[in-house]
Amino acid sequence: SLAFCQSDEYGSFDITFTTDTQAMGSNTVAATGLSSNEYAWTYFAIVPQIVIVTPTKGTVGTMISIEGRGYQSNEGVRINFGYTQGITQTTALANGVFNATFAIDTQKCGSTTIIAYGSISKVKPTKHVTIVSSVVQVTPSRGSVGTVVNVLGTGYGKSEPIRVDFGTTTTIAIVTSSIYGKVEASFTINTQSCGTTTVTVSGLESNELSNSRFVIFSNIISMTPTKATVGTPINLFGNGYGASEPIDVNLGKRLPIRTVTTDDTGLFSLVFTVDTQKCGTTTVEAIGRTSKESASNGVNIYANIWSSIWQVSPNAGTVGTMVTVSGNGFDELERIRVKFGLTPMSEKVTSEDGSFTVTFTVDTQSAGNIVIVAEGDSGQRAESIFVIIGNLFVTPTSGTVGRVVQVHGEGFTYNEKVRVDFGKTPSVSVVYTDIDGIFNATFTINTQPCGTTTILAKDDPGVSAETTLCIHGKVTLVTPNRGTVGTRVNVSGNGYGAGEQIRLEFGSTMSIGNTLASNMGTFTIDFTIDTQGSGQTTITAHGLTSNEAATGMVTIYADIIMVTPTRATVGTPIYIEGTGFAASENIRIKLGDNGYIIEPDTVFASSYGSFSTTFMVDTQSFGNTLIFVYSDPGNEDSIAEDSLVIYSNITNITPNNGTVGSFVMVRGNGYGLSEGVRIDFGKKASMSIVTANSSGEIISVFTVDTQAYGTTTVVATGLTTGEIASGNYCIHANIILTSPTKGSIGTIITLAGNGYGDDTGEFIQIDFGTTSSIVIVKANSSGEFLTTFTIDTQVRGPTTVTATGLTTGEKVYRSIEIYANISMLTPIRGSVGT
Repeated sequence: SLAFCQSDEYGSFDITFTTDTQAMGSNTVAATGLSSNEYAWTYFAIVPQIVIVTPTKGTVGTMISIEGRGYQSNEGVRINFGYTQGITQTTALANGVFNATFAIDTQKCGSTTIIAYGSISKVKPTKHVTIVSSVVQVTPSRGSVGTVVNVLGTGYGKSEPIRVDFGTTTTIAIVTSSIYGKVEASFTINTQSCGTTTVTVSGLESNELSNSRFVIFSNIISMTPTKATVGTPINLFGNGYGASEPIDVNLGKRLPIRTVTTDDTGLFSLVFTVDTQKCGTTTVEAIGRTSKESASNGVNIYANIWSSIWQVSPNAGTVGTMVTVSGNGFDELERIRVKFGLTPMSEKVTSEDGSFTVTFTVDTQSAGNIVIVAEGDSGQRAESIFVIIGNLFVTPTSGTVGRVVQVHGEGFTYNEKVRVDFGKTPSVSVVYTDIDGIFNATFTINTQPCGTTTILAKDDPGVSAETTLCIHGKVTLVTPNRGTVGTRVNVSGNGYGAGEQIRLEFGSTMSIGNTLASNMGTFTIDFTIDTQGSGQTTITAHGLTSNEAATGMVTIYADIIMVTPTRATVGTPIYIEGTGFAASENIRIKLGDNGYIIEPDTVFASSYGSFSTTFMVDTQSFGNTLIFVYSDPGNEDSIAEDSLVIYSNITNITPNNGTVGSFVMVRGNGYGLSEGVRIDFGKKASMSIVTANSSGEIISVFTVDTQAYGTTTVVATGLTTGEIASGNYCIHANIILTSPTKGSIGTIITLAGNGYGDDTGEFIQIDFGTTSSIVIVKANSSGEFLTTFTIDTQVRGPTTVTATGLTTGEKVYRSIEIYANISMLTPIRGSVGT
């Protein structure tokens, strides 16, 4: 009797009931009518499930309780949790119920699945528990600034970046969690004020965050020195106090000896002087007035009660140094004898407090520790040390590469070998000292960068001294040392800065080239002589970093730098440029053996010694012809020369067109002296041969032979020089025969012409009077034609015959006189009235 209900008037019923606790399986649901005893049944299957999980959220280590129902009776149940298979196991009761507990093990944060696996039923119902982060352990939990702190956390994301914050410091450490969400990090406590401070561990992807507490306490982190005499200054550093907190520093019985205020991180530093106190270990204590934090350390103070030399000033120097020696701890008004090495230096009577001071000059002795002894009449004795160090004197103190240098040294170890190093070069000289530690050496300045260069002298026992020598720049080579404008000049030098930029100045040109010095301060650069006046011109190599400036010389002489064109015919204008002349110099020019083509007082050089002008090639024979440039009148020796090639040219063809049979005159120049010149005309070779005169000029006359219409080349070839020049002549059409020139209708006319189309054979249309194309004829390869036609019926009088080349368009006209004629009489006999 799980439930009761009442059926309706139709015998139907509805009822709801809750399944009670039973084992897994198919169970019968039976309904029995209490009046009718009617019985009906069906089946209901009970399936396993996890019904209780508590708590549903927790950190690693939290105990979880679960309850499951609907398992088979006495069935083994394995609990799986997230990554962990079988985190616990249990057995279902006879009614299919099980209970189990387990602790959350180390896994990543978030929703994690619980599976209760039935070993017989094989069912796997699930529930979820949310794992949240936790800082499990902070070790140690308290410490001072500088302490290393280890942090252990769990419940973070799988392999996620983790940020650790400490107090006022964000991101004191960044680490990555394990695949199970475990975090291990360490950091060093930085400077912060004292008290309880939070350690916060944040997952940068999961946003999981958990905290723990840490206590910072005060600390004296540094005290120097830890052993001192009265009057010694002590440096003290502490941290871990309150922000901006007053700190009282006590030394022994002195309360306080100094007071200082911390910064906003609880840090303080101060200096105090040891006052008069008994010897032994004395406590230094720093107490925070607000936080009451206290840290302490100890300092040993030694009483200075015996005689001593308490000051040697300076305590090291070269021969000739003035030294002051002070001492105390002697009897009052006691006579003190002071010796320097083996040399007695001074006597002095002490004051009432047993102190004294003397001054003396270091005499010549070899290098090393020299004992200063102060001895009183009472027998009390005190010692101290003065160190004689080496000293160098150099002559000269500056120079260029290649200069000889003398070095004098004193204050070195006696009778020892001394090596002298110069800049980057070791052992430029090796010498020996005498019994007083003195030596003299010489060396030559080698290639090194400019500027202050160290000279180091060191003997075998290790005594050394330094001085300096200034290396200056030098131009070592200019080649060539003379040339014309446009000449490439190479300049080399040394003594400049390593890798510095060097600007090359030349005469009036402030920058004609730039280069970089080598690591040894050397340079090489090429430049081209630009337009400047003739004579000696200064080259300056200027170091842009070191400001070193060294000079060299180049002599510029005159030169023709441009002639254009370099091949020309008579009458061609020639452009010429020259450089290297004196400023405003009068320029004259000759071409070949002829007179001046540029007369005096017409062209002058510029202020830079350059000139440019143009002249016309005068009539001269063929070949390479020298150009001579002269300076001021009165000097007939040319100071610059160049050349151009004169070649042949046909200067005139008269007339330049005509018909076959016309006379033609050809003029030319630029041929060899008295050279035979062959004249070719179109297809006709050797139309004529003439001889050039002494100036290379020719004149030839010939008659146009029968050739086709159009531009025909006239070629003049020098038979000795091979020079060829050409010109053009245009051949026009012509009617050379009209026969007869008169006739009546029916008369046969013969017509001949030349000067028409070329080898293609031009067709010629013959028009007569009003009759177009009375005949069409084809010209031969020489442009000639011959044809006939019959005078057709036209009016009497002069009638035009037109011969038109249908390709060339050439037209020639002639006239034929038509006269009257009785062409028919019929009958030729008859009587009156016929």
